[in-house]
Amino acid sequence: MATVTVRNLSDTPITGWTVDWDWPTDRQSVSSGWGATFHQTGSHVRVTAPEGAGPLAPDGGSTASFGFVGANDGPNPDPTVFRLNGTVCSGG
Repeated sequence: MATVTVRNLSDTPITGWTVDWDWPTDRQSVSSGWGATFHQTGSHVRVTAPEGAGPLAPDGGSTASFGFVGANDGPNPDPTVFRLNGTVCSGG
């Protein structure tokens, strides 16, 4: 189980966010999720803001969060790259 916090570190507001990542193996998946809309094709996962979500203020001024339960059939390495609206995340 994981909880993910989305924080806008840019200098402009973000309206309508998407977070995506690729699992290191094709045997990993999201088995359930909450706080957002989840879509997985192969090893690629895309999570979009729920309908009606407000904008994320710039400079970390606001956050959004979602959670999920992962499943695997074999090794379970963590993803290494996450993207917010297509930009590689650099925050901690």
